[in-house]
Amino acid sequence: MIATARETDHWRTSIFLVLHLAYSFILTSLVTPIFRLHVGFISRNELANEWKRHDYYVITSRQTGKPIPVNELSDDEFNERFDAFEYDKTKKPF
Repeated sequence: MIATARETDHWRTSIFLVLHLAYSFILTSLVTPIFRLHVGFISRNELANEWKRHDYYVITSRQTGKPIPVNELSDDEFNERFDAFEYDKTKKPF
């Protein structure tokens, strides 16, 4: 049986569609983490540079139980407790 031009076009269109969907899925998976970071920045009114420097992040001190700026921690404690950092909106001047 010989394939008609219409059937050949259908297969080409289907292959193109599958390739396009795969490309879109890969691109979306790469962009999503960055998008989530920036949504957080906007919701906190925070600049990426402030986030990078940890300007407004605190952690509860193990000795006193009071919040202290994360930049005052030793390097080892900073790395150990990194996942427990909390954003402190009261430290923003505006």
